[in-house]
Amino acid sequence: MYKCFWCGNIIENPNKGQKDRYRVTGRMYCSKECGMAYNAKSSSKTMANTNRKYASDRMKLNNPMHRPEIKEKMVSTLKAIHHKPILRGGNGFIPEPQKKLFDELKQKHKCFMEYPVPTKIKKGNGYPTCYKIDIAIPDQMIAIEVDGSSHCNINNQLKDKKKELFLTGKGWLVYRFTNNQVINNINDCINTLSVINQ
Repeated sequence: MYKCFWCGNIIENPNKGQKDRYRVTGRMYCSKECGMAYNAKSSSKTMANTNRKYASDRMKLNNPMHRPEIKEKMVSTLKAIHHKPILRGGNGFIPEPQKKLFDELKQKHKCFMEYPVPTKIKKGNGYPTCYKIDIAIPDQMIAIEVDGSSHCNINNQLKDKKKELFLTGKGWLVYRFTNNQVINNINDCINTLSVINQ
């Protein structure tokens, strides 16, 4: 019995190419997407390690923020334009855009925030014990993810894709919005959730 090295799904009838790869690398994937996801993660790790090894000292040495006049100029510019930190969430903190969308949806639907979906996959297979959906409408199997800027990171994008594949495999319909979409165009977000309104 073979398992996909990336997602952990059982591969019942592997083809010759899959078997050859397994003999050479010890890895087998259930789909091209899983193979590409693993390669992207591996490449990202290699690049990060290389940067840490060779670029860190150079970047620290040449960092203009170590020069007081540059730092003062940046601080005064940010104050002049009334800059505020971007909205962030995660780790037990519910971001404002997620609350805003939830408040709109709960008027018409029985929905929940941070809704847990157990994976029922043994530890060590690359999955958490459960995935939490930002906003879930369980009776219609609708999962809504509201993403901050940290989701632009390639590692987080891979995690998001893996979570999405898992949820869709369990029958969930996954919608994904950014914080800015919810803040600036919440009506468009509601309209996108057309399945709910049917």
